[in-house]
Amino acid sequence: MGRPREWDPSDDVDTDLVEFVIVGVPGLASLDEVGEALAELVRLQAIRILDIVTVVKDSAGEIEVLELDDVDSLQPLRHVGGTFGGLLSSNDVNLAAAAVAPGTAAMMLLAEDRWARPLSAAARAAGGRVLAGERVPRGRISRSLVDAAGSPGSPWPYAEEAPAGTQDEIA
Repeated sequence: MGRPREWDPSDDVDTDLVEFVIVGVPGLASLDEVGEALAELVRLQAIRILDIVTVVKDSAGEIEVLELDDVDSLQPLRHVGGTFGGLLSSNDVNLAAAAVAPGTAAMMLLAEDRWARPLSAAARAAGGRVLAGERVPRGRISRSLVDAAGSPGSPWPYAEEAPAGTQDEIA
């Protein structure tokens, strides 16, 4: 496994593969496992962290923005190598903070999906490019998998009913 190679912000970043992810947790201490998982993804060169910010929203809805060095539970990310930060604007953070529930915390990650570089290179070689990506709501995919599992000859080994709480999420 080993350490990832050091990189410089002037290295080529495949801008077709940059995504913004918000991970919500009950509190800052809950980010320790998230930090370890992200560090592993960097070590595996599956992602490249471009920027990371943590937001804590109090019960009144006021937000506090914390940088990586201010969050002890994200300590594993301090040792992944590379240079990152300064790409998320205060407007980006404020817009994303709207998704954070009062009394909780969230980590906002801007990352290059390095795992998809072969796909991007192939698309460019064919005269195209990766145009977009989107997360499918949990309830929608859960229902689709359940429906597929109920079809004769389905390869999906899922229960006959959707998981509890997904019925309201189905769009």
